[in-house]
Amino acid sequence: MDIKQLNYFINLIDHGSFSNAAKSLFITQPSLSQALKKMEQELGVRLYSQTITGIVPTCAGQYLYDHGRPLVDDFEKLVANVQNLEKPDKTVIRLGIPTLFAMQYMTIFSEYLLRHPNVDLTLVQGGSRELQEKLVGGDLDLGIISYPIHLPNISILPLERGNKGYHACVVAHQSNPISQAKNLTFDDIRHQKFSSLTPNYILGALLHERAKELGFSPDIVYSDDNWVVLLSSLKTFQSICILASEQEAYSNDEELVWIPLIDKKSFHPIGIATSDKRDYSQELLDLIEAIKES
Repeated sequence: MDIKQLNYFINLIDHGSFSNAAKSLFITQPSLSQALKKMEQELGVRLYSQTITGIVPTCAGQYLYDHGRPLVDDFEKLVANVQNLEKPDKTVIRLGIPTLFAMQYMTIFSEYLLRHPNVDLTLVQGGSRELQEKLVGGDLDLGIISYPIHLPNISILPLERGNKGYHACVVAHQSNPISQAKNLTFDDIRHQKFSSLTPNYILGALLHERAKELGFSPDIVYSDDNWVVLLSSLKTFQSICILASEQEAYSNDEELVWIPLIDKKSFHPIGIATSDKRDYSQELLDLIEAIKES
């Protein structure tokens, strides 16, 4: 196993499908499939399985993902640092972005890099709350995140074109009686079991926030930052989860029902997050403009 294979595997788990992972890696699906098959043969274990909700890691795969992701991140930083020693004019931009928007903006990033061959653009994926912390801590140069801001020294430039953002919805397996609902409120789902994103994500924090306001404690039976894994748990636990309705386009599970969540905080606009404590290069300003115009 080498670092390239490990990076391929981590991207597959993050995106939940070969097509989306291959697109993010700028390789073909057959190349990705062949590389991961060879990786499994070398390790002698199954690392993932195909379910109706997408690709999910096995126990061995989850262990490799949890311990391998920091290694890939450190390796990418090492490569960038070494390259910068030989190319002092190379501009490194670290952009924090949730997985959903990484897929939506990939074409924009590709076009930007064609116009700026002197830029190394590193995408750091995570939840909006987690990315805010990294931005303030100096681990990111820029972020595409959703409101609200929960840390000081961050400014968010709204993306007004197309009313950019995402809508919260409830996802349930069709065997769950609540799947028959046309729409739902938090009061309607207060007695349900939840498979939930962690508070690293705005929608994970939203469940706790609105439950507290409405006077109930959510029964969370499973928690994960990987939305594909969350979806695969719904039938097993007869639970529901709160995700962005826009993620339905990337799910191929016909047994899941996506139900609008009617709430004062159901829509979450996104924007370009910047740190108030740093200066911006022309390359970074050009990237901000490219995102604004998309």
